[in-house]
Amino acid sequence: MTGSNQQALLIVDDQVENLRVLSGLLKRHYRIQAATSGEEALKLVLVAPLPDLILLDVMMPDLDGYQVCERLKAEPQTRDIPIIFLTARTHPEDEARGFAAGAADYVAKPIHPPLLLARVRAQLALAEPLHKARRELDVSEFERRRLWDRQQALLAISRTALRELTLPQYLNEILDILAAIPWFAIERCGMLFLVNRRQEPILVAQRGMEDVQCCQCVRVRPGSGVGACGQVLVQRRALFCPSQRALEDRCSTRSDETGCYHLPLMEGEQVYGVLALRAPLGREPGADEMAFMADVAYTLASLIRRRLAEETLRVSQVETQMARNEAIRRLGVAAEFRDTETGFHVLRMSRYARVLAQALGCDETFCELLELAAPMHDVGKIGIDDAILKKPGKLTDDEFTIMKTHTTLGGLILEGGDDPLIRLAREIALTHHEKWNGQGYPQGLAGVAIPLSGRICAVADVFDALTMERPYKRPWPVEKAVALIEAGGGTDFDAEIVAAFRERLPELVAIKARYRDDVIDPREILLMTRSEADGDVWLPWRPEYSIGITVIDEHHRYLLGWINRIYDIINDNAGTAQIASALFALEQYARIHFQAEERLMAAHQSAGLERHRIEHRSFETELREWRAELAHNPFIAGMEMLDYLRTWLLNHILMEDKRILETLSHTTLIVPDAV
Repeated sequence: MTGSNQQALLIVDDQVENLRVLSGLLKRHYRIQAATSGEEALKLVLVAPLPDLILLDVMMPDLDGYQVCERLKAEPQTRDIPIIFLTARTHPEDEARGFAAGAADYVAKPIHPPLLLARVRAQLALAEPLHKARRELDVSEFERRRLWDRQQALLAISRTALRELTLPQYLNEILDILAAIPWFAIERCGMLFLVNRRQEPILVAQRGMEDVQCCQCVRVRPGSGVGACGQVLVQRRALFCPSQRALEDRCSTRSDETGCYHLPLMEGEQVYGVLALRAPLGREPGADEMAFMADVAYTLASLIRRRLAEETLRVSQVETQMARNEAIRRLGVAAEFRDTETGFHVLRMSRYARVLAQALGCDETFCELLELAAPMHDVGKIGIDDAILKKPGKLTDDEFTIMKTHTTLGGLILEGGDDPLIRLAREIALTHHEKWNGQGYPQGLAGVAIPLSGRICAVADVFDALTMERPYKRPWPVEKAVALIEAGGGTDFDAEIVAAFRERLPELVAIKARYRDDVIDPREILLMTRSEADGDVWLPWRPEYSIGITVIDEHHRYLLGWINRIYDIINDNAGTAQIASALFALEQYARIHFQAEERLMAAHQSAGLERHRIEHRSFETELREWRAELAHNPFIAGMEMLDYLRTWLLNHILMEDKRILETLSHTTLIVPDAV
């Protein structure tokens, strides 16, 4: 046996000449280590690779051979090393003591070389099965430890499902769990992608990555032939990229030679996304490590499937609730449509009611419920004859008596059931024409006997009714309507609510401008109030965004406010249900705004009307796509959606809407709707 495969012998003797002779005799066959004392031998065993056999002199100062042997046999690491005593003491009791200490053999001095060689070979041959078993045991123990670490890591990842974490938090947990495994080399950097309905990878979480790298990964499309993420989605198998340069991997985690695991998140044939984790420089994982990473990916895929099911259910519940609320609102619109032909009255009035309730300090649950219930305040008008409802002149006493029955008819329509929304809507329908002094109808209630919802809606309804056009009258200026309501404080209306009305008037005027059902006058002046698009927000309103028509500017500011609200929800990880709700509201108002712009352009025969309509329908279609995407995978809503909303709206304002001014050059300046 030669080279590194030679077995190692440790020779221990306090006589240097003996060491020289023995080394010369054995070095042709074995690797030799030497020690001149027992202490040196014990230290050498600890710092060097274990010898296969020890030749140990008995008669040495300090520690003799017997003591050294006993110490070696007492340690688990060295007790299986065969020891041959070398000594001039040949009495039977000396040999017995040596064997009792743990010696394997006894060779008397002076040494006879052929005999020593034979004894050494024999002891090594006898020890080989034991050494082999020990090596196999060590390997088995290592593998057992690795298996234990793998199981514990997978269990820890599974347990994260019991906690309500965001996707970035899940990614952080996984990276920390993997980095804590002693034998597994990985950096605490990575990215998590989930696929959209078109099977495109969308970045939903990252740690330790540069923005440019994340953007590259987001824009990789499966089947493009570029990027490991795209390849993984097509091939549906784990991929390890040793470096960016090696595979020209645009999906690589950074520009140097760092490697990266790219793992498909799959259950059966269902692909949820890709997990990309960065590995240290020069890392080449073996088959067992790739198998372990596949287990990690499968565990994460199971976790994501469960979370997707939970979030999809939440979004579905929100969609159902919004559809229910919309159906209820449309019931109110249906009644109002017979009167005003647009139904915007109920939108304005319900928002006025919410603002007044907030000004009074009502809790948000009540304010929200009031806004939802208020549109049904005139639902009883469904039962009023058109001849009365649309009469252009003043009603006779008999006609007015019939008109007043719309309150009780509304109560009958909404009667029964325990739903809080329907109960509140019925309360409003029955009491919004009651007066503080008891001179209202249908029951003649007075003071606080009138429910708060009815008192609030009375002010909101009268303000909007006065300032809108009706079949029998022209709209009143805001100042005249305000004067009438203030004069009625303490008689017709609750004085406290009138004070709140006066306090929040600028906000009410802004709502009136946002929900116009007439043709906007481009020369109308509207004093802007502070909105959600002002101040330190993601997408603030800037003076250069103004198109010179203040009512349209208010619409745009309101749209920016909704986009900022969606940004805050996403940035604060407030939940996909809130995103769905805000996106629905943005879609609803965008449609209202587009109708207002198109009415204005049509009235002035704008040449750009058709182009504008195409742009508007395109945006509405895209919003529906985002809502459908949110229902499919609630986790993908993020910066990509926000970038689209911001880019489209600003481009539309700065490029398309400003062109309106080219065709709108003359109208009469009207009295400002501001106080």
